[in-house]
Amino acid sequence: MPYNLNQMAIKKELSREFGDKQITFVKLSELYEQLGSDDSTETILLSKYAKPYQKSLSNKYPSAQVIAYESTI
Repeated sequence: MPYNLNQMAIKKELSREFGDKQITFVKLSELYEQLGSDDSTETILLSKYAKPYQKSLSNKYPSAQVIAYESTI
């Protein structure tokens, strides 16, 4: 499945599970850049490949909800 079609399918899956929250796909470097060094209350869903970063993200952004998400797609 092409990358953009896969993202669309995953967005639909996430919308069913988490509601109408804004969903943005970013690389970890972009996430750190967008959130900066201040604490955040964002919900951060990690792919299975980013799961090893869950603890460090939780420590850096203690008010954020950091979830290692396994897509069924």
